[in-house]
Amino acid sequence: MVNPGISLNIPNWVMSSNFELVQQIASTTNGTLEKIKGDVDSYKIIIDKILIHIMDAGSGQRSIPYDRISFGSIGSLDVNGKPSSERGITHIDIIDPNQAYEQIMNILQ
Repeated sequence: MVNPGISLNIPNWVMSSNFELVQQIASTTNGTLEKIKGDVDSYKIIIDKILIHIMDAGSGQRSIPYDRISFGSIGSLDVNGKPSSERGITHIDIIDPNQAYEQIMNILQ
């Protein structure tokens, strides 16, 4: 858990795209949403010292979308919110945007 000021707010609708996912995260956290240039469906959300990347398939030579959360000087976090420099565990596959939302919000709490 990175930020105890963020509460888990699971949407009651089904997200079907990276854009809907980042819109919901940015809205819930009051983060700043920015499109990543050059990628079709990739975004970053900035919340104080927290940076969340939601990357489209093809980004970083990956075959499916993924997310990555970084926290200030600590660096990237794994699915449990623990710092790690291993891309295999900090670049988290997005199979279902709804599950990704819940997972990301759990890390941020």
